Amino acid sequence: MAAKLTPNQLDVLETLEFANHRSSYPKTWATPLDLCASNGSHHSSSLAALAKKGLVQFKQRSDPRDPPPGENGGKRWRGRGSKCYRITDAGRTALSQHQGDSL
Repeated sequence: MAAKLTPNQLDVLETLEFANHRSSYPKTWATPLDLCASNGSHHSSSLAALAKKGLVQFKQRSDPRDPPPGENGGKRWRGRGSKCYRITDAGRTALSQHQGDSL
């Protein structure tokens, strides 16, 4: 069963998948700015909701270590901003299910 995603969450997940794997300049980790976010946009809150669902993974931008699979880097994270994100396998599965439903 596909995860329940809002239109904003689906849009962000599609953009993150494109940034991570399909673009001519792929990024392992992407910031909200890489996903066309601006001050006051929904991107950060959408990414936070997707992280809670396990569809994206995040870490603090300044941390060179990748968090273990299934975990987020930020257990000691206290600040705002400076997070970067990548799509998880569960996120790719949810995205393909949603894309299949819309055909």
